[in-house]
Amino acid sequence: MAGIKKVIIKWILVSIYLQFIFLLMIRPFLASIGNTRADFFANIGQFNRAISHYNRVLWIDSKNISALIWCGFAYEDINDLKTAKSYYLRAIKDNPNRNEGYYFLANLFMRERQADQAKIYFQKAAQYQGEYQKLAKQAVDLLNSTSKSKTIQ
Repeated sequence: MAGIKKVIIKWILVSIYLQFIFLLMIRPFLASIGNTRADFFANIGQFNRAISHYNRVLWIDSKNISALIWCGFAYEDINDLKTAKSYYLRAIKDNPNRNEGYYFLANLFMRERQADQAKIYFQKAAQYQGEYQKLAKQAVDLLNSTSKSKTIQ
């Protein structure tokens, strides 16, 4: 009887282990599906549903840069700038060598009319290779030219 209990316990432990490994393997796939669904809701203007789906993705993968950025952007769209900022800061903290978090945070500061803060984050975004590097450099150049024109006048 004791031998059967040991076999059953071993079988249960192996089963749990295999399920855990399986979940680890499909985690990126589940996050991708969640991002796609959230993007759909954001694109049709259902920002609260999009936020819900982005947060599900973040439950699966807490450092998912896409979910962090676009969840922040969805919060911006519903004018919850404080929460949007927290998502951008989290994206920067979790992905410091990616420029998306810096770029979107800089845009948020521009929206709040804090050009000096925006310039700092645009400069940081321009330092890293990525989708927003060129735009960040252009923003820095524009902010530099507008600050020069203000000092000339």
